[in-house]
Amino acid sequence: SNFRNNTEYCNGGSSQQFGGGVAYNLGNMSYKSSNFTDNTGLTGGVNFNYGYMLIVDCNFDRNKAIVNKTLKRGGEGGVNFNHGFSTMIIKSSNFTNNQARSGGVNHNTGNMTIITSNFHGNSVTREGGVNYNDISLSSNGTLNITDSNFTNNNATTSGGVNFIMRNSTAIITNSNFTNNTAIKYGGVLYIQNATVDVINSTFTSNAQNAGVIYDFLDKKCNIINSTFKNNTAEKYGSAIYNYDNNLIIN
Repeated sequence: SNFRNNTEYCNGGSSQQFGGGVAYNLGNMSYKSSNFTDNTGLTGGVNFNYGYMLIVDCNFDRNKAIVNKTLKRGGEGGVNFNHGFSTMIIKSSNFTNNQARSGGVNHNTGNMTIITSNFHGNSVTREGGVNYNDISLSSNGTLNITDSNFTNNNATTSGGVNFIMRNSTAIITNSNFTNNTAIKYGGVLYIQNATVDVINSTFTSNAQNAGVIYDFLDKKCNIINSTFKNNTAEKYGSAIYNYDNNLIIN
């Protein structure tokens, strides 16, 4: 199926839960071999998930999460917002040129798994060019990334690809990060008070003010059998910036 130019907006009170330019899910939902282009929502430019969602062999291009300036809310997850105890699994899908304030593709506070997918040219005006991983009142966000590629993604502030914070957890395995940028910190990965494992992954030609991996007040970060080459930083640590953390490199 094809979804193009759908728009969700909210005129309700500030306590209203809203989102999903295409779908608002509170059950079990699956997409297969579908295309999503130029859709817009406040929280999740395409999907707001409050249940279980499976995405397989899909393409997402130029979707956007926007901010409601009156309510001063929204702008989270250019494609997906995965809430609380919800589960989202993404397989063999492509994400290009999506935009948000935070989480150019995904804003996750639940459980999210990304497998064999590609992310190119996604961007944010704040943090997390592709993924913003955080906690909610009900759960700690868990993000698992395997066998995926990330190229030319950008964050205006920090976390050109991933922004991981506040007791959340991320595991990144067998993935490639190339030509991603952050104007401030963490051209690929910004970690703050979180637990992160990076395994068998490659970081090439990423650029930032400090650190492809910027590790700030984390709980624990393990970097195992990974490769860093041709990365640049304007000030501190072209590959890694570690501040008062338990960082282990093998």
